[in-house]
Amino acid sequence: MGIASCVVETQSLFVPCLSRLLGEAGLDVAHVAPSIDVALLAKVRPEALFVDLDCIEDAPLERLRIARALLPETLVFVYTHEREPSWFDQCRTMGADCVVDKAASEREFAFSLSCAVKAYLASQKKGGSAAGSEGLQVGRCAIGSFGAAPGGLDGPLRPAP
Repeated sequence: MGIASCVVETQSLFVPCLSRLLGEAGLDVAHVAPSIDVALLAKVRPEALFVDLDCIEDAPLERLRIARALLPETLVFVYTHEREPSWFDQCRTMGADCVVDKAASEREFAFSLSCAVKAYLASQKKGGSAAGSEGLQVGRCAIGSFGAAPGGLDGPLRPAP
């Protein structure tokens, strides 16, 4: 059994593809919500939270901060089209353990998730939390360029047929 996860995604078309990729990284998608639903998160307390931050219209960084405060032990992934390093830094500051660029290929996306999950599991074995003053040190998860060209090595993530 994988890590119980909640996905925040408004576009249901992408949920099967995201679920497959999350599953390959060891995450079991137990809940899907169109927004950061504080009541749902407090009730289910997922081990991992995957947020398409671009779909949060009202103060996305503040919503991320609230989710992190509510779930300090949870592994928090942010998925975004923003490519500015300052945006990645802001996401990390507000509680994201891993920030993945939407231009990442499926291979790069899976690699980033896998690195974050391994770091999370290692921190849990040591009795640590997912969030910390330095965050998880998972390399490419914290940066915005994934490959030499837009779309990375395999092209952008697309929904499964």
